[in-house]
Amino acid sequence: MPHFPKPIVSSNTSEAKVKRVYPGGVYHPSQTICEKIAEEGIAVPPELKYSRYQATFDIEVYYPAHGTNLPEKWNKLKYTAEHQLLSISMASNVPGYEEPQCFVVEEGREAALQTVTAFVEHLERIAEQASELELQRFAPLLNQFEETWGVSYQLASSAGSVSEQEEQEEMGESTGLDEDSDNESDEEETKEDFAFIDDDDLEEEDDLSFYRRVDLQLPERRPVALLVAPAQATNRLLKKRERLLTNLHHHLAELVVVGFNSGKYDLNVLKDILIPHLVHRLGIDLTIKRHHAYLALRTGLLEFVDISNFVAAGTSYGAFLKAYQCQGEKGFFPYEHGRSLSQLEETQLPPREAFHSWLRKSELSEEDYAVCQRAWTKKGMRTLRDFLVWYNNLDVVPFLEALDNMSQFWRRHCIDMLPQGAGLTPLQFSHRRPLPALQR
Repeated sequence: MPHFPKPIVSSNTSEAKVKRVYPGGVYHPSQTICEKIAEEGIAVPPELKYSRYQATFDIEVYYPAHGTNLPEKWNKLKYTAEHQLLSISMASNVPGYEEPQCFVVEEGREAALQTVTAFVEHLERIAEQASELELQRFAPLLNQFEETWGVSYQLASSAGSVSEQEEQEEMGESTGLDEDSDNESDEEETKEDFAFIDDDDLEEEDDLSFYRRVDLQLPERRPVALLVAPAQATNRLLKKRERLLTNLHHHLAELVVVGFNSGKYDLNVLKDILIPHLVHRLGIDLTIKRHHAYLALRTGLLEFVDISNFVAAGTSYGAFLKAYQCQGEKGFFPYEHGRSLSQLEETQLPPREAFHSWLRKSELSEEDYAVCQRAWTKKGMRTLRDFLVWYNNLDVVPFLEALDNMSQFWRRHCIDMLPQGAGLTPLQFSHRRPLPALQR
């Protein structure tokens, strides 16, 4: 059964009357921070409208030998393997952090926690470096704020974050909908309106999630146009501009961390360790989920995004690299050979049969096994751990190049891809004209 948004409820208890008003109009995407600043009379240079830095990540897992922890078979569902974290690789285009890093799990759950902690701390250092570089890039614009508005960026950035609804209430921004003019008065209510009164509805809280999604503020909370004293109007304008600078600070301080199919797989493998760690360390500002998949996960410094939401369903990693003209190095790993972390200390490349997968029902060809042998020799590998690091890093370095090419495509259409949406649909709403691929 489809779920419809709850109507806005306004009540007059003295007359025992409830009026339900449904929003009308069409959806408009929220403005970017640069568009809000431009509305205040300060032009943002085109090169500052697009984010410059991002990071990519990918995980590898192993299947422990023990099967006692697997749930019992249920109806037609049978559990065949438990996926446990083996390593996390990441890469970024931030100067000073351009070399890929791979964090390999040691023995035990505490070691997995330490690995995730090291991964997050490294991302935070990258985010701080990227923020410093962005502040240097934005320095002329920030100086213009102080000269034109008389507002210091340092003071605004030290202020706490402001919720979108509070910002709209105090700033009096327009809503995200083109509304129909339907101002039915209380006197126009009929007797049928009184026949469907539910006392529980009068005390029931409104579900605001729908209105936040469509960037709509509630009618009864809309600011009313009143005559404002000059001093009060000046104070309101000053607060509005301080909030804009605070939002700009959060925008510059945030690093987008991108994975491939990470919303469905990587973050779900990591969530038992990563989510509690982020909650206690940074706090989680935003989580967007679709069923069991994470569309976005945001903290004060990091935002995890799945690039699979920006491409056609079913697109493989290889097809994604090819579409954006990136040639990734070929590699393979014997997932089902490793049944314990101690096997990472093996000093020889496992035989070709170890690369066969009973889970995928596939075998490694002699040609592909030769690729692994050449990599082992050329890279001077001594243990299977070295081979794992090489293999895991293959998934993040070309990914970063493809991501940059994809962002360049959206910039040609005046869209900052990653900060402006958690998937392809929001970007299509932001686009002012049909995309070339969608034109007939």
